[in-house]
Parts: sequence; C-alpha cells; structure tokens
Amino acid sequence: MSFHGTRRRGARMLWPWIAGGLAVLMVASLVALFAVIAVIANSLSASLGLDAGQSTRQEAAGGFQFSVTGIRCGARRLGSDNFGQRARGEFCLVAVSVRNIGTHAAVLDGAAQTAYAADGSAFVSEAGAAMYVGGGRPGILERIDVGVRVRGTLVFDVPRGTRLTSIVLRDSVRTRGMRFPLVRA
Repeated sequence: MSFHGTRRRGARMLWPWIAGGLAVLMVASLVALFAVIAVIANSLSASLGLDAGQSTRQEAAGGFQFSVTGIRCGARRLGSDNFGQRARGEFCLVAVSVRNIGTHAAVLDGAAQTAYAADGSAFVSEAGAAMYVGGGRPGILERIDVGVRVRGTLVFDVPRGTRLTSIVLRDSVRTRGMRFPLVRA
C-alpha cells in the first residue's frame, strides 16, 4: 500500500511540471507563428508596393484597368442622419474609374484597395461607407461585366488632418496592383 501511495504522490508532483512544460511549448509555438506571419506580411507589403515615382493615370492591374480622377477629404459623415456612417476621423473620397479588361465578369474587392499617407501609414478602403456615396448608380464594388467601365468612389476613414499621397488599386488581395499619386486640386 505504501508503494502505491508513493506512486500517486509522485505522479501528482510530476503533473504540474508536465502542464508547465506544455504551456511553455504552446507559448513558444505561438511566438514562432507570429514571427513567421510578420516576415510574410513584410515581404508581401514590399512586393505590393510599386515604384513610388509612377505617374501613369490609367493602368491595368489584374483583370481591371484603373484611373484615378480626384480626391476630396474632410467629410465627417456619409449618408443621412438616420441611415449613414460617421467617420472615426474624417472620410477621404477617391474618385476612380474601373474597366473590366478580363475574360469574365468580376467584382472589385473593396478590402484590397489601400491608400497611403505621407508618413507611410496605410488605410484600407471602407466598403461599408462607400455604399452611401453611389447616388443609386451601379457601384465599382459590384459585378462589372467584361468590357464595361464604371465610375465610383472609394472611401477611406483617416485621422483628421491626414494627407493621403498615393493609392494602390488592385482587383483582389492576390494581385500586385498599381500605385497612383493622389493630388488634391
């Protein structure tokens, strides 16, 4: 009996060490996973950033051809008081033209559009806010048939006073995209 009692007590004393070791392994695995994700994200963002000096007004990226026609910042709210969206900072509205030059109808991925500030900060398009600027016309974030060109507005919620200097437009997050300078009139 004393043999079994000692054995149980030894197992009970060993269990916290085993649990602690497993916890350390899990934490180390998570740290390694986050490190790998950070490396992949840095290499992906470097591959997506194009030549900063590019000044072409109309370029193809993936299955779409893009042009940027203007920018306006400072809106605090889009839509009506009852049905609209308030900016966390201020909205910048970027007017674009999109033509489907692919071989099948496609939808432009709103979450794949990124605007950049002078300090390098990146802002992803607010697809939900863009629905308040369409005026009832078919939007650029809807299905675009082959050969059809649509005009619309991409919306970015940026901190007040942010000066957007460029935008990278792409058909999806899987494509490289094209960088366009943003010049305020």
